[in-house]
Amino acid sequence: MLVNLAGHIDEVGDSHPMRLADNVVDLIGTLYASLLGEHADASDSMRMLLTRAKMFIARHLDEPDLGPEAIAAACYVSTGYLHKLFRAEGMSVGRYIRERRLEQCRRDLLDPGSREVAVSAIGARWGFADAAHFSRVFKTSYGLAPREYRLSRDVIPCALSDVS
Repeated sequence: MLVNLAGHIDEVGDSHPMRLADNVVDLIGTLYASLLGEHADASDSMRMLLTRAKMFIARHLDEPDLGPEAIAAACYVSTGYLHKLFRAEGMSVGRYIRERRLEQCRRDLLDPGSREVAVSAIGARWGFADAAHFSRVFKTSYGLAPREYRLSRDVIPCALSDVS
């Protein structure tokens, strides 16, 4: 069935690939649970839901209003259950989102191709609408403000002067 579906992938419109991907993940998860039969337990189901939530977060990380409500709705679970899934990993949903966003910002700050991009624009690109808030949480996580972090990681070749 999946092979047949893959053969028709070019017929999927531009607005549907993520929905299709979500459904394929659901289908594979259901098949996996079915194959495990009685060996499947609640922890397998929780792990699959957590993975699905993390995939949704990764795809929507740049959206400033990404939050537990949207994630729970996309995963067809209650907001409370979503929080329970993340608590089982020792972190909150909000903290997970913030850490993923900060990591993307850190990568962009180090990317030579983003050197001319304003620090505030990098924060905004990854869902930090408020530049001051972005700077504070970045500094808390990495020990330096984003601008300082970028400057501290710049490698500037130094020409040695001929001292005679």
